[in-house]
Amino acid sequence: MIRPYLGKSGQGVVTGNEPVAVSENYFFPNPAQGIINWKNTSLKRIDIYSVQGNLVQTILPVKGYQSSLLHVTEDGMYIIKGSDGKRSFIQKVFIVK
Repeated sequence: MIRPYLGKSGQGVVTGNEPVAVSENYFFPNPAQGIINWKNTSLKRIDIYSVQGNLVQTILPVKGYQSSLLHVTEDGMYIIKGSDGKRSFIQKVFIVK
């Protein structure tokens, strides 16, 4: 059962899904060869996970830059999670050295 919020302020209460511009939320190229790019300029953190769920690399994007080197040791499928502090999205990317 969902109960109404009866406090003075309702900030931070999730009442539904917020529409998101999907066109900016992706990493490219796929397959990647050591460099990953993105279009979303508001990303604050990018985490790269192996398929087993281990954190491989964390990228803290610098304002004005929309690409970074990948420091993975093995070819294969990786899961990349991008976050702007409020929202996050996940994409599978194949990385080849």
